[in-house]
Amino acid sequence: MGFAILDDDTFFLKADAALGAEMKQRRCKPWSYSMKKDGTVRDIAYWSLPDTAADDPDEAVDLAKRSFVIAARAAKDKW
Repeated sequence: MGFAILDDDTFFLKADAALGAEMKQRRCKPWSYSMKKDGTVRDIAYWSLPDTAADDPDEAVDLAKRSFVIAARAAKDKW
């Protein structure tokens, strides 16, 4: 079960629709990648940390905990 991705020195957290909307409102960036076959870019349900979380470890931990719960729920739903 994954709840975070580190890509190119940026930390991304898994989000559901509600957390994703919050992260988007806070100007976080979605994690995206390009498909090798056709070059299209896909965004998936992982969002970068807000800038304020870089200076506030309590905020970063709170977001990571929320993301972990979301990832755990998604993993449970798959079984």
